[in-house]
Amino acid sequence: MENAIVLDGVTKQYKNFKLDKISFSVPRGSIMGFIGENGAGKTTTLKLILNLIHKNEGNIKVFGLDHIQDERKIKEQIGVVFDESYFHDNLTLGHISKIMSKIYSNWEENTFKKYANRLKLPEDKIIKEFSRGMKMKLSIAAALSHGAKLLILDEATSGLDPIVRDEILDIFLDFIQNEEHTILISSHIISDLEKIADYITFIHEGKIVFSKSKDDLIYNYGIVRCRKEDYDKLDKSHIAGVRKGQFGYEVMVDNKKELERFRNDLIIDSTSIEEIILFKVRGNRVMAGLFIKDLYNIRKYVKQIGLTVILFAFFAINLKSPSYLVGMIVMMSSMLVITSMSYDETAKWDKYALTMPLVRKDIVLSKYVFLIFTVLSGTILSGIAAIIMSVAMKIQNPMENLIASGIIALIAIFMFSFLLPLLFKYGVEKARIMMFAVFAVPFLMVVGLIKLLDNLNIPKPSMEQLKMLGFAFPVIVLIAVFISYNLSVKIFNKKEF
Repeated sequence: MENAIVLDGVTKQYKNFKLDKISFSVPRGSIMGFIGENGAGKTTTLKLILNLIHKNEGNIKVFGLDHIQDERKIKEQIGVVFDESYFHDNLTLGHISKIMSKIYSNWEENTFKKYANRLKLPEDKIIKEFSRGMKMKLSIAAALSHGAKLLILDEATSGLDPIVRDEILDIFLDFIQNEEHTILISSHIISDLEKIADYITFIHEGKIVFSKSKDDLIYNYGIVRCRKEDYDKLDKSHIAGVRKGQFGYEVMVDNKKELERFRNDLIIDSTSIEEIILFKVRGNRVMAGLFIKDLYNIRKYVKQIGLTVILFAFFAINLKSPSYLVGMIVMMSSMLVITSMSYDETAKWDKYALTMPLVRKDIVLSKYVFLIFTVLSGTILSGIAAIIMSVAMKIQNPMENLIASGIIALIAIFMFSFLLPLLFKYGVEKARIMMFAVFAVPFLMVVGLIKLLDNLNIPKPSMEQLKMLGFAFPVIVLIAVFISYNLSVKIFNKKEF
């Protein structure tokens, strides 16, 4: 099949972004949907095809011609619509038609009037008085009125209401009835592309993930819903993405028909282009977005924590007790999860987050992951501080302080296992008194128990007993976290926003 557009190893390097050796072709007589998230490289690619920006390497051909050497000849045959109109505000439709007739040798005034009437564009108004949707329709009418064989459309249907959008899509389908005509259209409205596209090219972070026929994607891709043991048996070379759900695994595969023939025991659902994209981009990466959000929110506290650590280090040196500083660092680090939840509560983030491709379980899990990250970071920092102070204070064996930092980390996670379900249920502001109880009650209980043992003359635990407790405590903490997490999920699942 002859191609209308061919890109081969095209690269465009910016300071913070790189279009990385992309290659794909658009068959003549077809509609190709060009999909990718914001900043993926869609508009950059279209600008390169149109020679609006200069490539660093690679080749681009349009109608078999070099897109630079034969630029004028190529652009006579291309209609372009960007995501906004570039016609001057003081022009009318009549002005535009006269201007275009001098630029395009094949300008068809009657065709322009036909589309202007079909799209209900007012002849007597200047462009400044047009709505955004009307301006988009004007750009589309102009692109279709000079005998173009190729339409390049960048978010051409954005800003249009659903009824007008369907009418525009019908116009594109009429255009493509001529086998010499081709459309390359980028859009965030994937449902539109599912209606009209013959091929889908997906770009992600400057790289082409796939370029395939739409029928091939719909026919061969599917979602397997299974348990872990079934997932382990799947051929990993055919797995396009995996999500761990509440009831098992959701696995995007590209060999649906083969599995339907040979694995009758599996539940295999059909899928959509949008789901394929989400699996390809997202998979299990939800946590990355939520995690980065929490890091951004607490970053201004890092300096405050640093200054506090220096202050407490001064007291620790005077008291000749590095363990004092160790405990403080770990406990301060663990408190950052409360700060992140307070930010979420103030901004009403959870309500907004649940409009994204997230489930409530993702939000809960992100807080437990963030807690463990901050506690581990604090533990590492406190360990380094303990070694430095031990050297400064000429303590022969710093191991005691290192062990102390690990024990305090486990205690912090254990205490938050009780606290996090309360925070999810009542919120940070309402749970402040409960937070005090969670931290104060265990401390008072330990102090009381020690005094009781002294008053009853009961011997303190031996070193062997303490070692046994030391081995058992991490297991107890893991069990507590497991129970706490599942309880938080149940609480958050019942919450309404």
